[in-house]
Amino acid sequence: MYWRVQEFVFLFSLSAAVCLALRPNRHCSSCRPTLSKSHLALAADDSNWWEPTWTDVEIISNEAVSASARAIRVSITDELRDSYRAPGQYIQVKQANADDDDNPNMCFLPLASAPRNDYFEFLVKTNRDDRSWMLEPGVTKLQLSGVLGKGFQPREIDETIMSNGERPNIFGASTIIMAANGSGMASLKAAIESGRLTSGGTLYYGERTKEDLCYKDLYSEWKSKFGFQVVPCLSQPTKDDDLEDSVTPIKEGYVQDVVSSNGLEEHDPATCFALLCGVMEMMDGVTEFLKGEGVSVNTILLNLEG
Repeated sequence: MYWRVQEFVFLFSLSAAVCLALRPNRHCSSCRPTLSKSHLALAADDSNWWEPTWTDVEIISNEAVSASARAIRVSITDELRDSYRAPGQYIQVKQANADDDDNPNMCFLPLASAPRNDYFEFLVKTNRDDRSWMLEPGVTKLQLSGVLGKGFQPREIDETIMSNGERPNIFGASTIIMAANGSGMASLKAAIESGRLTSGGTLYYGERTKEDLCYKDLYSEWKSKFGFQVVPCLSQPTKDDDLEDSVTPIKEGYVQDVVSSNGLEEHDPATCFALLCGVMEMMDGVTEFLKGEGVSVNTILLNLEG
């Protein structure tokens, strides 16, 4: 365990330094540190990384939400609930009752449940070797660290002044463009269900096939209750995938290509926000398109896939 901690401290310190040096006015929503390109993440409460306080929690449900993913809900303490303040935050999860000095069953997961719930929910891909242990029969308890990262902060972003003389505020967004692929859907589900994004908008969500799409039964509610239209994007649809879905038409292609093809549509580049969560290639592509359409880089909030 010691070498993992030291490695992370080094990477985090270097990542933070590069982030501050390269993009002093860029708001980076926090997730795991990375040194890839300009999307560098900065954690809000770093003390939890090298001296985490572990809390034992019980798994209260484990349900399939697609052919390749499951939603795991765990009971939480009041302290954990109150420490989760913004969608996009994440947590360290490890196997309960394991040897801390050599515990391969440990990972970082974004929170898929909205803040203020009495449980935490995780979206777990079944094809991820570092997480499959959570799905094994007999696993009824987990250990959680404290909540990590800043998340998608619904507040003023550093000291940037927009062209209209105001600081960007996600509450003042006319519409919101969301883009996710894979387990990045977790953070955006939390953002939608938080109820804080009252303007509504469009969520572009990428998976390989229709069977891989998570939370399909929630898309209608997200549109009617929260004003968010889901646009599924399939990169490798099968011959049996019906792209003319009655609830939400499905697009073929990668998220960044579908976003570029659709354009901003009704979104005003001067007042819209973008929340992106997924792999770097997708976020790079969507970011470059939005910048080209006139969306301020200061209103594009990023979060790496968990």
